[in-house]
Amino acid sequence: MLKADILRDGVHLGHLLIEGDTAMFEGDSAVKSLVYGAVRDGIPRWKEITLSDSKRIVEEAITKDDPHFDLALVVWLRREGYDVLEDHSEVDLAIEKLLGQLPAAEKWQKIKVETQKELPQANFLEKTYLLEKLREVFKENK
Repeated sequence: MLKADILRDGVHLGHLLIEGDTAMFEGDSAVKSLVYGAVRDGIPRWKEITLSDSKRIVEEAITKDDPHFDLALVVWLRREGYDVLEDHSEVDLAIEKLLGQLPAAEKWQKIKVETQKELPQANFLEKTYLLEKLREVFKENK
């Protein structure tokens, strides 16, 4: 599943939701056409194939059935010049819940403030890493 806001030059162009075989985009009609075209036709990529005596580069499409389609779409939109802000609100909520449980000591509050500043720009991998680190801190301090 992919939930994301699409921007270009700081201007919000719309919201994208891809879940299973369903894609929905609300916003700019040009971006909508681009996204729906990618879902319908696939995302072009170059692939090197080795033949018995040579190598060739061929173009193939990453289709919506590919398990990596969401990631490929994000990368492709970024190559096309769009900013893609993925929404991982379930991870954000878990992090915020743990941050709210941090002790009132100045050291912990500084960590809380820094984390809250970084959270909106963090990607999914960074957020899940942070969540696991916070869980470890709570486990160690029980």
